[in-house]
Amino acid sequence: MRILYYYPICTTRESGPMTHMLSVADALGGLGHTVLLVTHRPYRRVEGRFRLAAMPPIPYQIKRCRLGERFQVLRLFVHFLGFRPDCFYHRFHWMGWEWLPPARLAKAFRVPRVCEMNAWLPGLDAYLRQDASSARQRRLRYEQGAGAQGIVAAEEADRLRAIDFFHLPPENVVLALNGFDERAIHPRPSGPAVRDGLLRVGALTSAQDYEDFETILRGAALGCEAGLPLRLLLTAKAGSWEGFRAAAARAGLPEHGLELTLPVPHPQLADFFGRLDVGCMAWKPDELKQRSVFASMRLPEYLGSGLCTVATDYPGSPTARLHEQGALVCVPPGEPAALAGALRDLWRDPASRSRIGQAGLGYARRERTWAEVARRTSALMFRVCGG
Repeated sequence: MRILYYYPICTTRESGPMTHMLSVADALGGLGHTVLLVTHRPYRRVEGRFRLAAMPPIPYQIKRCRLGERFQVLRLFVHFLGFRPDCFYHRFHWMGWEWLPPARLAKAFRVPRVCEMNAWLPGLDAYLRQDASSARQRRLRYEQGAGAQGIVAAEEADRLRAIDFFHLPPENVVLALNGFDERAIHPRPSGPAVRDGLLRVGALTSAQDYEDFETILRGAALGCEAGLPLRLLLTAKAGSWEGFRAAAARAGLPEHGLELTLPVPHPQLADFFGRLDVGCMAWKPDELKQRSVFASMRLPEYLGSGLCTVATDYPGSPTARLHEQGALVCVPPGEPAALAGALRDLWRDPASRSRIGQAGLGYARRERTWAEVARRTSALMFRVCGG
């Protein structure tokens, strides 16, 4: 199948969306599809089983044109490349529809369309909550821009909401969570990372503002106060180190309990995970009310390395259900004492750490690889294209 993968987000920095985009395109190519990935920024030193085309940003003058003229830009660009798609696959992007509505694009190419919904955007809920006097007009206008034949959702709650809102058959809305690259992240050796009696806990930072490092730092501090021989390893840009040290001091974490390192390039994540005994993911409570840490890209990377992982989330969430299966440890968000207690229990029971790490590894290799994401997405594409 020839797949036109349109990704409207404009970014050149290393980021979650960028990694997702390139990984999905590569995995679809690995299944034998011919993939043309169209973005609005050039990416250097990108290798994969797909063709990459960087489309220039739309000039301001074109943005002011009618919709029928705007989508001609992409159509002509793809036509110039000599690519005739069988399926139009695109990222769910609220702001991008302002000037390139996906429904018009798919109609121009005369092919079925599949929408990738990585997260149910808050903007959509706000849109639906507006004044009901013109609700029908808003809904029709929205469906004109988003009426895809198939949707790939990142969370079960989003899948159910998409079925209801877009009026699609349940089999045309599939669940394909963020994955990890099993070729780059290998299982870590079993046993302590370093046999010196310390429990090494690691957390990867990002440019996002939903991470709750106050809970991580305070939880580590409470663990040290209780006599836990712990060292917290945080990855962060050098310019933010002083801020992390100040936050650690306010939390009561001693200097020897914190080790800061520069951000880890993706190919070196396996080495970083090999230095740890426990991985830690903590999101702010308000953020977790909108989406679960379960659908993040970081979680399968931790689990795919065989690292025992502690994550914060609410009871009843998919993360909590994974805890019930013994594949990770889930603690309530915003509660440093609960995090400290979980770390203390894991330090006292190395066999439990190993058992949880192996269970998480099995789950990640079975459900959360990019190859599995591509397999589910490909099956949906064949379904909506009548293949």
